[in-house]
Amino acid sequence: MSDLAQPHDHLLKAVLADPETAGVLLRERLPPDVAALLTAEAPEPVEGSFIDEELRQHLSDRLYRAKLRDGAEAFIYTLLEHKSRPERKSAWQLHRYMTRALERWERENPDWEQLPAIIGVILYHGASPWRIPDELAALMPPQPALRPYLPNFRYVVVDLGTIENEAMSADPRLRAGFLALKFVFRKEEQRGIMKLVGLSLREAPDLFHQVLLYIAVTYENIDAQAMRELVQTARPTEASPMISSYAMNILLSNPPPWLTDIVPANLLRETLEKGKEAGREEGREEGSRQAAGGLLLRLLRRRFHDLPEWVPARIEAADPEHLEIWSDRLLDAASVEEIFAD
Repeated sequence: MSDLAQPHDHLLKAVLADPETAGVLLRERLPPDVAALLTAEAPEPVEGSFIDEELRQHLSDRLYRAKLRDGAEAFIYTLLEHKSRPERKSAWQLHRYMTRALERWERENPDWEQLPAIIGVILYHGASPWRIPDELAALMPPQPALRPYLPNFRYVVVDLGTIENEAMSADPRLRAGFLALKFVFRKEEQRGIMKLVGLSLREAPDLFHQVLLYIAVTYENIDAQAMRELVQTARPTEASPMISSYAMNILLSNPPPWLTDIVPANLLRETLEKGKEAGREEGREEGSRQAAGGLLLRLLRRRFHDLPEWVPARIEAADPEHLEIWSDRLLDAASVEEIFAD
């Protein structure tokens, strides 16, 4: 399985890799009175995850240490819910993970006299709105007499689906990453946001490959033309070479899960190494074209076994655009002839 088995987690990690970007997120999305307590200093990311292993395909978490204006420290625990619908038990999950974070802090500070503040933030990008109460008490018995004796806390919900595209963030990194996350479950709208994502990536060039890869792997309602529009908008002077190497980068360097179900991992590695060697000998663009063509030929032989004699020659002579078109047809075509019908 590729390292993109959790593509949402990888994108969030890339977006929030810069502490300054994480600071913008907190200032924009925490309640104003809470944000006002923070210093202007960027929050410090704390290594580690507190999520149960079996839930990591649905959740991602990040913990930040922030300084307060009165000199104290506080922790901000962000949990990304990458499900198409809200999870009713999110408050209970958040409670467990925040407790684990404080337990680790206690081990590191055995002589403590006061626990640090810790605030939970849920980032949600599902298709349906988040209508779940934002406190743990909603999962507890409702009798008023019991309430004073039951644990409770409120958390902050950042529902990307409720934020207007243009108001997603003043920070281009957050804007590009959150736009990509917002529409992963909104299939009918995916093609329409390529240009807006591309414009954001112009101002956040270091995120270009991560966002491009995320969209290629997770979006279901886009095609080569939509990807071309994204690339041309984000990098208009580099559109042609990026499109020509796109197939190799997506299919080989970081194969999506469906590809690893079709092709053994050792075959992917072998093809990637051949593509890299060809790139060193004949130039990056030509090596990428050869790698994409070689993989297409292998997949064709694996699916249809005996191929007509004209197929290898046609692939060898093809330009990157045709290789992309034929690769797109591979999974659905009923015959070899249907794949190459121009």
